[in-house]
Amino acid sequence: MANKKTEGKKTEVKKTEDKKNGTVNVQEQIKETIIDVRNEAIVQSANLYLLARKVLLAGLGAVALTMEEAQEFVEKLVERGEIAETDAQKLMQELRKRAQRGEKEVVKASKKAEKKAEKKAAKTAEDVEKTAVKMAKKAEGALEDTVETVLKSLNVPSKTDVDDLSKKIGELSRKVDALRS
Repeated sequence: MANKKTEGKKTEVKKTEDKKNGTVNVQEQIKETIIDVRNEAIVQSANLYLLARKVLLAGLGAVALTMEEAQEFVEKLVERGEIAETDAQKLMQELRKRAQRGEKEVVKASKKAEKKAEKKAAKTAEDVEKTAVKMAKKAEGALEDTVETVLKSLNVPSKTDVDDLSKKIGELSRKVDALRS
């Protein structure tokens, strides 16, 4: 009968050890999730940057195409004699200046938007990481409390109980040795 109780307690201790290892596994899983979320935020930031870049390039391409079409249109007007060549040159110069100013404004706005998006993505990643760390700590505490409760309900002694008993046994051993002498 005593042998069965000993085997049962060994099984309970092993289960307890597995639960402690479970705490480590939960922590590792949470850390991996934090890394995954942070990497996803970085990827999304990069995607946003690429999208902004494509929009910028498309805008510049449209401006260039518009300039070419405007040049052709002005040349046709000159050929028909509807405007003078000097007026055509002035008109094209004015269009080029406006296009350059527009390009500068678009570039400036896209860089500003890019920086803002990068800051927001970095802040989001930091917030997610902080939240995940808090959740990991709460989960770890809850798991430790659960393990402690299970151990108490199974009457498994704690480390301090075992240490106290070891001290008492040591004292009793010294007293017995003293009585034998």
